[in-house]
Amino acid sequence: MSIKLGSISTIVISSPETAKEVLNRYDRSFSGRTVPDSVLSRNHHESSVAWLPAYSQRRKIRKIFSTQLFSVQQLDTTQNLRRKNVQELLDHVGECCSRGCAVDIGRAAFTASLNFLSNTIFSVNIAHGHDSDFSREFKNVVCCVMEGIEGPTLRIISRLFD
Repeated sequence: MSIKLGSISTIVISSPETAKEVLNRYDRSFSGRTVPDSVLSRNHHESSVAWLPAYSQRRKIRKIFSTQLFSVQQLDTTQNLRRKNVQELLDHVGECCSRGCAVDIGRAAFTASLNFLSNTIFSVNIAHGHDSDFSREFKNVVCCVMEGIEGPTLRIISRLFD
């Protein structure tokens, strides 16, 4: 089944068997993504894993991720760090409950995710504590970058005046 969402055609595959067949047979055709003009303007698409075409350097980088950073052995060696992160998250929720204050789930999840990744890659927590200024500021930077990427560009705005 295909659906047209605005200017983007979307294909919906309803069974795992069909999805596997389509992805095995037509991997290159379906693996592309639209790169926003804001990313193209500064050439970020040439060096960022998120925007590289699937058939180019991105495969090499993803292979390094899967065989080195996120391999079973590597994840096993950092399991205690991830357990410590989960315990910190539970402690934070417990503290909020004992004080009778609300838990900001978005911030807590962001901080936990940030620390999971930083522990996997660098073996240290980047954000120290769920109320850390660094975590709050880093989340704001990520949100601003995402808003900038999806925001209107001069090319889109100029089309309005044509």
